[in-house]
Amino acid sequence: MTWELISATPSPYARKVRIALQEKNLPFELKTEVPWDNTTQTPQYNPLEKLPVLIFNDGRPAVYESHFILEWLETKYPQPSLLPSIDDADDRLLVKQIEVVVDGICDALVLSFFENQRDEDKRSKPWTDRCVSLETTQYHKVMSANNHPAKCAKSKAACVLSTPGLRTGTATISSRTA
Repeated sequence: MTWELISATPSPYARKVRIALQEKNLPFELKTEVPWDNTTQTPQYNPLEKLPVLIFNDGRPAVYESHFILEWLETKYPQPSLLPSIDDADDRLLVKQIEVVVDGICDALVLSFFENQRDEDKRSKPWTDRCVSLETTQYHKVMSANNHPAKCAKSKAACVLSTPGLRTGTATISSRTA
């Protein structure tokens, strides 16, 4: 069994899926695509035409969107678990809250990236400043309010989803490079 993960090189969303697949020791091949290129295969697997997409070699429909792929992996392959036990509902929900915040920050960073592709005189400085503020202020506010370091010890997912290196490509977990 080897699956295919369609990804875009800088995607923080695909990066967290790659980490989860590695942590669960599930073999996959990484296929890099540019989702807006006319040669992309993404639309045939994801009606939203977004990455990442996890494709199976046994005829099952592909799964897409990082948060759904992670949920699918955790449901279908519960061991090793990347989430706190279902019995630890508060900790499990905290991990999901962290995921929402970090995904929102990643959304802002992606939008900021595209904003910076515009001609300088057409860029919105207030918008770019707001995106940077999300990462530097809101991220730390949520992490400190929830005693993040103590919670992180209980959940690989919390560590993965909230690691700043995840967004820069330098995060590691279980001694494997993300």
